[in-house]
Amino acid sequence: MSSPGYIYVLINYSMSNLVKVGKTSRDTESRAIELSSVTGVPTPFLVAFDAHFNDCDEAEIYIHSKLEQLGYRISENREFFQAPLKEVIALIVEAKQLLQSQATSTENDSTVAQPNEEIQDASPEYPWSEIEALATYYYNSENYEEAYSRFKQALAKGSPYAYSPLGNMTLRGLGCLEDEQEALAIFEAGVQAKDDRCCADLATYYFAKDFMTGAGWFEKYLESGKYLHPATVFHCCVNFVMFEKYSRYGYPFKNLLEKYRPVFSPMKDSIISYAIKQINHVTTNYPDMKPLYVQVAQDIKKLPE
Repeated sequence: MSSPGYIYVLINYSMSNLVKVGKTSRDTESRAIELSSVTGVPTPFLVAFDAHFNDCDEAEIYIHSKLEQLGYRISENREFFQAPLKEVIALIVEAKQLLQSQATSTENDSTVAQPNEEIQDASPEYPWSEIEALATYYYNSENYEEAYSRFKQALAKGSPYAYSPLGNMTLRGLGCLEDEQEALAIFEAGVQAKDDRCCADLATYYFAKDFMTGAGWFEKYLESGKYLHPATVFHCCVNFVMFEKYSRYGYPFKNLLEKYRPVFSPMKDSIISYAIKQINHVTTNYPDMKPLYVQVAQDIKKLPE
């Protein structure tokens, strides 16, 4: 019996030169968030690449065995591999093409493709996948010029997910010239392309300049239901509380939590787990910010399940 699902590749800035290759029947972003909330993981896992398989159990066995044959596995019972990201992605694309060919040949009695056949650089369905994965890798390695160049290439190939990182890099001058207006244009284009992280980016930008505009973008992010990462949600909440008290509109944080309780409640544990790490960080580096972070975390913690 087949088990449809995704094979994913996760990277983590705290785990240099390691990638995690696993499977899930859910969306891969949720799996990354789940793993990031585990105690002892200092930085979040990021989805570098994923691919859907009609039988992800079979695909995982094939991919893990290939990686093990190449000497990349660091432990028999673990999903971590010390392998170049590009090779791992190419192997997953190879597995997808091979297993699909086998399935087709079973149905049509045609010739089965061999594993060592020449493969394309990326899945035809997502031609930007490999480039975007490499861009994320370079970004987390702080090679910003290379990351910026790769994200631009991914965008040119039609990626709907490159807007947010490109906008943030342009806003901060990472790997490119700092340009506030261009960054805003990228974020707005991202919203149109359904990269809803750009709503959170615009919220963060506007909170200090025009609180209600920022709050409006934050609400759009929460309403999107997509890419709701605990770290992004928590930092938006911190900015909301920090700048609301300076605004003349009067929009208490507790009102926001109540309005979007169906969004916050399922994420509560993941948000609190991330918040604890951030509170420890600001206690050491920015002690004046600690009361604010604690207040936001406590308000979220009080939400009913």
